[in-house]
Amino acid sequence: MHALVDALGNPLKFILSPGQRNDITQAENLTDNIANTVLIADKGYDANHLIESLQSKQCQTVIPSKQNRKSLRNIDLHITRSAT
Repeated sequence: MHALVDALGNPLKFILSPGQRNDITQAENLTDNIANTVLIADKGYDANHLIESLQSKQCQTVIPSKQNRKSLRNIDLHITRSAT
């Protein structure tokens, strides 16, 4: 299950997919209608095309870099800590 929730954890959108599917395969569908917000996601959503798409919609991304990424991105961990 792939889910988009608001800051309080209320579901905004969810997509069911087979368990063996990568998270990134559903990212565009989950985020197609969001703009001007902060998106916090796990490493499974670390992809340049997704981050660029979200930034073009004025979204700030907080997505940790995968270990195999050539250049690690800086993320604002204060955002994730204040969200919990």
